[in-house]
Amino acid sequence: MAALGIDEAKILQILENNIEDVATNNIRESNEEFLNTLHGYLDCRAQMDAEYNRVDTKQELASFEMESDSGGIEDDTLDDKNMYKYEYQQQSTEWEPVKDICELYAAAEMIRPVYMEKVESLVAQVKEIHGEGSKIKIKIPPLKGKERAMAKAEDDYGNRDPGPAVSWLYDIVRGSVLFSSADCLLTCVRLIKEDESIHIVKSKNRFANPTLTGYRDWNLQIKIEEPEEEFEHVCELQLHHESIKELSISSHSHHYYEFFRKYFAGATDTLTDRLEDLKIVAGGDKLDGAFLNQLLEETGDLERLKRLADLFGDFLCEFQWTNKVYAKILKQQLADASQEDSFNIAMTINNLANNFQQQGKLKEAYSMYEQVLQLNKTAFGEDHASIAVTLTNMANAKSRQGKSGEAMALYQESLEMKQRNLGHDDSSVAETLNNVGNALHKQGKWDDAMAKYKEALEIYSGTLGEDSSSVAVTTSNMANVLKSKGELDGAMEKYQEALEIYKRTLGMDHASVAVTLNNMGNIMEEKNSMDEAMHFYEQALSIKKQTMGEEHSSVAATLNNIAAILQKQKKFNEAMAIYKSVVKIYSKTVGEDHPNAAITVSNMANILKLQGKVDEAISRYQQALVIKRKAYGEEHASVAITINNISTLQEAQGRLEEALSSSREALVIFQKTVGDEHAHTALVKKRITRLESKIGK
Repeated sequence: MAALGIDEAKILQILENNIEDVATNNIRESNEEFLNTLHGYLDCRAQMDAEYNRVDTKQELASFEMESDSGGIEDDTLDDKNMYKYEYQQQSTEWEPVKDICELYAAAEMIRPVYMEKVESLVAQVKEIHGEGSKIKIKIPPLKGKERAMAKAEDDYGNRDPGPAVSWLYDIVRGSVLFSSADCLLTCVRLIKEDESIHIVKSKNRFANPTLTGYRDWNLQIKIEEPEEEFEHVCELQLHHESIKELSISSHSHHYYEFFRKYFAGATDTLTDRLEDLKIVAGGDKLDGAFLNQLLEETGDLERLKRLADLFGDFLCEFQWTNKVYAKILKQQLADASQEDSFNIAMTINNLANNFQQQGKLKEAYSMYEQVLQLNKTAFGEDHASIAVTLTNMANAKSRQGKSGEAMALYQESLEMKQRNLGHDDSSVAETLNNVGNALHKQGKWDDAMAKYKEALEIYSGTLGEDSSSVAVTTSNMANVLKSKGELDGAMEKYQEALEIYKRTLGMDHASVAVTLNNMGNIMEEKNSMDEAMHFYEQALSIKKQTMGEEHSSVAATLNNIAAILQKQKKFNEAMAIYKSVVKIYSKTVGEDHPNAAITVSNMANILKLQGKVDEAISRYQQALVIKRKAYGEEHASVAITINNISTLQEAQGRLEEALSSSREALVIFQKTVGDEHAHTALVKKRITRLESKIGK
């Protein structure tokens, strides 16, 4: 693979060492829940198909054609598929393409009354043709929320040229019309087609091409003119059939849409294929290792394998399964590789690296990201936003290994590259500033970290607005710094601020809300308010179970916190039972060699130590040490902490020489990782002095 600039032998060796066999009888409760949801979805889809066939027996809506004017918004004269016609960018009130979200919303406010008048006129014409008794309802909601709009712009239009991404948002002003008959709906479509004052930017006939749940309507993006200022604005109009809409509600189709949306996202051309994938999965008696092995053996199509990898990772969190699928994909890609395949190979290696990082296999993740970096440089050159993303991923892996200096250098390189390619006020730049702040926080440079967070906050507030989940993330990071400084009340205030933003933007039952509640529980625990801490943890646990299922690594993390409180309350048996359940969850989800599993095993050792079960405690600490060394390498503060814990027990057993050797080993690591001035280093030095005195050295 010299032409691609990657080390194929190294990649294959990593796969051989880390792609584990999946136990044939392994099945989690969440897998069964997914299978039940999948069967419900497929039943919903069948009902929706049958209802459309009932209300439009001649299939007139599906067969009616209405093309967009001027050939659509894509610029077909250029080879670049991301090039679009500038005349279809949203205009400001000054007749220029909007520069930011504020200009977009100012124009939208002015066009909304004109849009309402146009929709009411169309409905009046339909009633004139079919009679005033025709049941037709109009709904014009307020302007779309800025947070949702910005997220959509970044996700869907971030790569469009010309920019900015927000200039391609057409659904800020939107409305819908509900018809009780297919005839009335079809008449409205014909009127729109014939109306010369309406410029049809895009016409999506979802009676012909239904959504993933089988829902059918007509979705239009229409450009209309503001008569006084004479600027034009694109708005969205949806035409629904009443009985299809009612069935959609009663069959909970939106629930299934939200559940499977990510799997179908951007895949309208392959919706049939994806449905077929789901039917194959639904045909299994149970989602266990035996099913996966059979599926892999029978599936050779690369595109289907990619979709199945998405399904197993995004919906089941079965990272071992996903790794096996990606390994098969990558081996096939490498066997037939050419220069043109570099992008697809990079995507597969990047997906494997992300999974390794999720599983705590940080060295392996970093090595794979290095290969992605080489492929991206081959494809895009030395200075490109895609390279900056990979540098950030590499930095994240180094940061989690405790190598904050190396992480900082990579974050800084990524930041400068993003600033050159995207500008200083891009939200992606703010994201990297947050990463730099996190690295500084880990280094104990709290004021420097806070400065970076404030810089990120200013960018997010300017681009996304004050009520943005990104603002909440940054506010939480600031709270983390205050917590480290011992300013617990200030930290609690910031967490509360972040929590309120999350509730407003994401709703109460969201994973980010749970994480914030968990952090607030940490504060209460540090303040020794155990009942309040437990209350926060239990709230967080309830939300996580609802949103992620019973067996998820994030659920395990909160259970670990609950067990820690029980441990402090000397309820050792209850705590130990929870710790054991946590280890089982980690083993099933991210693997038993994940760093979080090491934390739990260490906590179990702490209980055994308090119970006077020294031999068992040492065994658990050694188990934790093996996991940490695999994840972090030899030089990590967490490794040193565990070695020092072993030293204390060796001393208790009278094994003074071994205890001294362990403490010296811990000291060397602390000096390299946190420095001579750190409290951990000072404590180990005192232990060494005491042990040397006991031994007589």
